[in-house]
Amino acid sequence: MINIGCLNIRRGLFTKELEIENVIKNQKMDLLFLLEVDTVLTTTNFSNFAKYQPILQETKTQEKSRIVGLVKPDLNESIKVRKDLMYPDLPSIWIEFTKEKVICGAFYREWRDQEGKGSKEDQRYRLQKFIEQVELASSEKKRILIYGDFNLDLKKINDNKYKEHALLEDLQQNMQRLGITPISVGPTFAMNVRKENRTQVVMSDIDH
Repeated sequence: MINIGCLNIRRGLFTKELEIENVIKNQKMDLLFLLEVDTVLTTTNFSNFAKYQPILQETKTQEKSRIVGLVKPDLNESIKVRKDLMYPDLPSIWIEFTKEKVICGAFYREWRDQEGKGSKEDQRYRLQKFIEQVELASSEKKRILIYGDFNLDLKKINDNKYKEHALLEDLQQNMQRLGITPISVGPTFAMNVRKENRTQVVMSDIDH
Protein backbone atom coordinates (compact mmCIF):
# COMPACT_ATOMS: atom_id res chain seq x y z
CA MET A 1 0.00 0.00 0.00
CA ILE A 2 1.22 3.51 -0.88
CA ASN A 3 0.35 6.26 1.58
CA ILE A 4 0.01 9.59 -0.23
CA GLY A 5 -1.08 12.96 1.12
CA CYS A 6 -1.52 16.57 0.08
CA LEU A 7 -1.18 19.62 2.32
CA ASN A 8 -1.65 23.32 1.60
CA ILE A 9 0.90 25.01 3.87
CA ARG A 10 -0.02 28.60 2.89
CA ARG A 11 3.63 29.67 2.62
CA GLY A 12 6.34 29.70 5.30
CA LEU A 13 7.95 26.48 4.03
CA PHE A 14 11.20 26.53 5.99
CA THR A 15 9.59 27.72 9.22
CA LYS A 16 7.18 24.77 9.08
CA GLU A 17 9.72 22.01 8.45
CA LEU A 18 9.36 20.41 11.90
CA GLU A 19 5.56 20.54 11.68
CA ILE A 20 5.63 18.93 8.23
CA GLU A 21 8.08 16.29 9.45
CA ASN A 22 5.66 15.41 12.25
CA VAL A 23 2.78 15.09 9.77
CA ILE A 24 4.86 12.74 7.64
CA LYS A 25 5.86 10.67 10.66
CA ASN A 26 2.40 10.51 12.27
CA GLN A 27 0.62 9.70 9.02
CA LYS A 28 3.37 7.36 7.79
CA MET A 29 3.54 9.14 4.45
CA ASP A 30 5.34 7.67 1.45
CA LEU A 31 4.66 10.76 -0.63
CA LEU A 32 3.44 14.16 0.51
CA PHE A 33 2.62 17.04 -1.83
CA LEU A 34 2.96 20.54 -0.39
CA LEU A 35 0.97 23.38 -1.98
CA GLU A 36 1.30 27.19 -1.82
CA VAL A 37 4.99 26.82 -1.08
CA ASP A 38 5.72 30.14 -2.83
CA THR A 39 9.50 29.91 -2.51
CA VAL A 40 12.35 29.93 -5.04
CA LEU A 41 13.69 26.38 -4.81
CA THR A 42 16.55 24.60 -6.57
CA THR A 43 18.31 21.27 -6.14
CA THR A 44 21.07 23.28 -4.43
CA ASN A 45 19.03 24.96 -1.68
CA PHE A 46 16.41 22.23 -1.36
CA SER A 47 18.07 18.83 -1.63
CA ASN A 48 16.56 17.45 1.58
CA PHE A 49 13.53 18.52 3.60
CA ALA A 50 11.86 16.97 6.64
CA LYS A 51 14.19 13.98 6.08
CA TYR A 52 12.50 13.30 2.72
CA GLN A 53 13.63 13.69 -0.86
CA PRO A 54 12.12 16.77 -2.56
CA ILE A 55 10.63 16.63 -6.05
CA LEU A 56 10.44 20.07 -7.64
CA GLN A 57 7.95 21.38 -10.17
CA GLU A 58 9.24 22.63 -13.50
CA THR A 59 9.69 26.41 -13.24
CA LYS A 60 11.22 29.23 -15.19
CA THR A 61 14.48 30.67 -13.85
CA GLN A 62 14.06 32.43 -10.49
CA GLU A 63 10.33 31.76 -10.36
CA LYS A 64 8.81 30.65 -7.09
CA SER A 65 7.68 27.07 -6.74
CA ARG A 66 4.00 26.77 -5.84
CA ILE A 67 4.14 23.03 -5.25
CA VAL A 68 6.70 20.39 -4.20
CA GLY A 69 6.62 16.66 -3.56
CA LEU A 70 8.39 14.89 -0.68
CA VAL A 71 9.24 11.22 -1.21
CA LYS A 72 10.34 8.69 1.36
CA PRO A 73 14.10 8.15 0.74
CA ASP A 74 13.96 4.36 0.42
CA LEU A 75 11.39 4.72 -2.41
CA ASN A 76 13.71 6.69 -4.68
CA GLU A 77 14.49 3.61 -6.75
CA SER A 78 10.79 2.78 -7.09
CA ILE A 79 9.59 6.07 -8.53
CA LYS A 80 9.97 7.99 -11.74
CA VAL A 81 9.49 11.75 -11.94
CA ARG A 82 7.37 12.25 -15.04
CA LYS A 83 8.83 15.48 -16.37
CA ASP A 84 7.33 14.63 -19.74
CA LEU A 85 3.93 15.42 -18.19
CA MET A 86 5.03 18.68 -16.53
CA TYR A 87 5.10 22.22 -17.95
CA PRO A 88 7.28 25.08 -16.62
CA ASP A 89 4.35 27.51 -16.57
CA LEU A 90 1.98 25.26 -14.60
CA PRO A 91 2.21 24.30 -10.89
CA SER A 92 1.93 20.54 -11.17
CA ILE A 93 4.04 17.51 -10.34
CA TRP A 94 3.67 13.99 -11.75
CA ILE A 95 5.31 10.96 -10.13
CA GLU A 96 5.01 7.34 -11.18
CA PHE A 97 5.34 4.38 -8.82
CA THR A 98 6.79 1.98 -11.37
CA LYS A 99 6.22 -1.31 -9.54
CA GLU A 100 2.57 -0.54 -8.77
CA LYS A 101 1.97 1.09 -12.18
CA VAL A 102 0.42 4.11 -10.50
CA ILE A 103 0.83 7.69 -11.72
CA CYS A 104 0.21 10.43 -9.15
CA GLY A 105 -0.40 14.01 -10.14
CA ALA A 106 -0.76 17.09 -7.96
CA PHE A 107 -1.96 20.50 -9.14
CA TYR A 108 -2.42 23.94 -7.67
CA ARG A 109 -4.94 26.04 -9.61
CA GLU A 110 -3.80 29.62 -9.37
CA TRP A 111 -6.17 32.57 -9.33
CA ARG A 112 -3.31 34.63 -10.76
CA ASP A 113 0.01 33.32 -12.04
CA GLN A 114 3.46 34.78 -11.37
CA GLU A 115 3.15 37.04 -14.40
CA GLY A 116 -0.03 38.53 -12.95
CA LYS A 117 -2.36 36.82 -15.44
CA GLY A 118 -5.67 36.23 -13.70
CA SER A 119 -8.51 36.81 -16.15
CA LYS A 120 -11.20 34.17 -16.64
CA GLU A 121 -9.56 33.28 -19.95
CA ASP A 122 -6.16 32.90 -18.26
CA GLN A 123 -7.62 30.66 -15.57
CA ARG A 124 -9.45 28.55 -18.12
CA TYR A 125 -6.24 28.21 -20.17
CA ARG A 126 -4.29 26.93 -17.15
CA LEU A 127 -7.04 24.46 -16.25
CA GLN A 128 -7.05 23.16 -19.81
CA LYS A 129 -3.27 22.70 -19.69
CA PHE A 130 -3.69 20.56 -16.58
CA ILE A 131 -6.45 18.54 -18.25
CA GLU A 132 -4.02 17.94 -21.13
CA GLN A 133 -1.56 16.48 -18.63
CA VAL A 134 -4.27 14.20 -17.23
CA GLU A 135 -5.15 13.05 -20.75
CA LEU A 136 -1.52 12.17 -21.47
CA ALA A 137 -1.20 10.25 -18.20
CA SER A 138 -4.50 8.45 -18.80
CA SER A 139 -3.40 7.29 -22.23
CA GLU A 140 -0.86 4.96 -20.61
CA LYS A 141 -3.61 2.74 -19.17
CA LYS A 142 -2.20 2.91 -15.64
CA ARG A 143 -3.97 3.83 -12.45
CA ILE A 144 -4.20 7.62 -12.05
CA LEU A 145 -4.40 9.44 -8.72
CA ILE A 146 -4.86 13.21 -8.64
CA TYR A 147 -4.34 15.49 -5.65
CA GLY A 148 -4.27 19.23 -5.21
CA ASP A 149 -5.97 22.50 -4.54
CA PHE A 150 -8.26 23.46 -7.39
CA ASN A 151 -9.75 26.50 -5.64
CA LEU A 152 -13.18 25.26 -6.65
CA ASP A 153 -16.16 24.30 -4.49
CA LEU A 154 -17.26 20.88 -5.71
CA LYS A 155 -20.52 21.09 -3.79
CA LYS A 156 -21.68 23.93 -6.03
CA ILE A 157 -21.72 22.01 -9.29
CA ASN A 158 -25.50 22.48 -9.51
CA ASP A 159 -25.41 26.14 -8.49
CA ASN A 160 -25.43 28.15 -11.71
CA LYS A 161 -24.93 31.35 -9.70
CA TYR A 162 -21.56 30.15 -8.39
CA LYS A 163 -19.05 32.53 -9.97
CA GLU A 164 -16.61 29.72 -10.80
CA HIS A 165 -19.33 27.41 -12.11
CA ALA A 166 -18.02 27.34 -15.70
CA LEU A 167 -14.55 26.24 -14.57
CA LEU A 168 -15.97 23.70 -12.16
CA GLU A 169 -18.27 22.25 -14.82
CA ASP A 170 -15.39 22.07 -17.29
CA LEU A 171 -13.26 20.21 -14.76
CA GLN A 172 -16.02 17.78 -13.82
CA GLN A 173 -16.97 16.98 -17.40
CA ASN A 174 -13.39 16.30 -18.40
CA MET A 175 -12.68 14.13 -15.37
CA GLN A 176 -15.82 12.10 -16.10
CA ARG A 177 -14.72 11.76 -19.73
CA LEU A 178 -11.37 10.42 -18.58
CA GLY A 179 -12.93 8.02 -16.09
CA ILE A 180 -11.64 9.80 -12.99
CA THR A 181 -13.98 9.81 -10.00
CA PRO A 182 -13.76 12.57 -7.36
CA ILE A 183 -13.58 11.43 -3.73
CA SER A 184 -15.21 13.74 -1.19
CA VAL A 185 -13.11 14.29 1.92
CA GLY A 186 -15.49 16.83 3.44
CA PRO A 187 -14.79 20.54 4.00
CA THR A 188 -11.14 21.39 3.34
CA PHE A 189 -11.29 25.16 3.67
CA ALA A 190 -12.49 27.38 6.51
CA MET A 191 -12.65 31.16 6.59
CA ASN A 192 -13.80 33.64 9.22
CA VAL A 193 -16.06 36.36 7.84
CA ARG A 194 -17.93 39.18 9.53
CA LYS A 195 -21.53 39.81 8.55
CA GLU A 196 -24.00 42.07 10.33
CA ASN A 197 -21.70 42.36 13.35
CA ARG A 198 -21.53 38.56 13.68
CA THR A 199 -18.49 36.42 13.04
CA GLN A 200 -19.27 33.38 10.90
CA VAL A 201 -17.18 30.45 9.79
CA VAL A 202 -17.63 29.49 6.16
CA MET A 203 -16.52 25.99 5.16
CA SER A 204 -16.45 24.32 1.76
CA ASP A 205 -14.92 21.56 -0.38
CA ILE A 206 -12.86 24.19 -2.17
CA ASP A 207 -9.47 22.54 -2.22
CA HIS A 208 -9.64 18.95 -3.39
